[in-house]
Amino acid sequence: MVSYADPEYEDTSAARRRRRTDVARRLAERRAHNAGLEGQAGIDAAREAALTLLDRQDRCTGELRTKLRERGYRSEVIETVLTRLVEVGIVNDRAYAEALARTRFRDRGLTGPALVAELRKKHVDEQLIGPACKQIETEEAAERARELARKKMATCRGFDRQRAWSRCSSYLARRGYAPSLVREAVSTAWDEITDTLDE
Repeated sequence: MVSYADPEYEDTSAARRRRRTDVARRLAERRAHNAGLEGQAGIDAAREAALTLLDRQDRCTGELRTKLRERGYRSEVIETVLTRLVEVGIVNDRAYAEALARTRFRDRGLTGPALVAELRKKHVDEQLIGPACKQIETEEAAERARELARKKMATCRGFDRQRAWSRCSSYLARRGYAPSLVREAVSTAWDEITDTLDE
């Protein structure tokens, strides 16, 4: 393989490889250090790591457990820290699940299976997923589906009916809307767009 690197400067690919191995080595050392912490020192370090993670964004206990495990903390230390954070009220899985469901519905239009998958991806407890998804009212979901269908249909102006319907239906289905709701929203959006073209 020919190298086009300037001979006066350090080979950037070699430097990148060295940086990657340095980062990997430091992470491995940190994990080994964290795994070696016992008693109160381990609990204090894990609590600080958990609070740092929570400073960046809200998280549920499942996600915190995964992140702390990735950092090498012992399981019993992690459970002690998480139990205390829940007792104090810093971590509230139910409120987190409900807020995440509302946010993903509002911002991305997710509902149904797509919303369930998003909550699972964030390690929300299975028992909390159902109630969090049910809080989204059917009427809210229908209105959001119509709004998304209008936006998607606007991008399909030059398409024939079948192609526009297919694209719009797929778009809504990927966001977890029920087939009956998809049909109604796409039909309404198609009628609106054809009415504006007729004028």
